[in-house]
Amino acid sequence: MKDTVYVLGINGSPRSYGNTYKLLRIALKVAELEGARTKTINLYDYDIKPCLGCLSDIQETCRYPCVIDDDMKQLYDEVLKADGLIIATPIYWFNVPGVLKNFMTGSLLWRI
Repeated sequence: MKDTVYVLGINGSPRSYGNTYKLLRIALKVAELEGARTKTINLYDYDIKPCLGCLSDIQETCRYPCVIDDDMKQLYDEVLKADGLIIATPIYWFNVPGVLKNFMTGSLLWRI
């Protein structure tokens, strides 16, 4: 049985030193104070390619691991290990950055 909660922090900002990152660190620090183990991932440090839409052709092909050869396999493994996710993002033009959309499309579709 697992004793320690693992919380994964996802920084969706291109600035790994900016306000979004700073607020994510505060949230993760609070989790640590409550006894959680944490890790921060800066999405802009990874090669995350857009979804190919495999689900539209044959539903069974959209599954873990993805057919796209990029860094998402490494990120999938972290998401699967995590007990909780904190996703931090800036808002550009009333939406989240594209790299975060790519991450969410890839990492969440196969878990539904």
